[in-house]
Amino acid sequence: MGPDLTLARKHGRKVGEQLLARLIKNSLCDITDPKWDRMLKLPGAEKRWKRAKERFLKSVEELFVEDECNGF
Repeated sequence: MGPDLTLARKHGRKVGEQLLARLIKNSLCDITDPKWDRMLKLPGAEKRWKRAKERFLKSVEELFVEDECNGF
């Protein structure tokens, strides 16, 4: 018996994706989107952006795990 950390991560991922989409819509530029192909980018920028998005999602997942553990 204990907190369901898998479910917390799954829910955190879903919320993180929604939050990231809202951030991109309102204030960020997703350089991996094909509409930005003509934009001048620094070498490795797309790779760094993809890694930053994944880190953001992992961070939100971990916040949900922490919340689940603290609420148990």
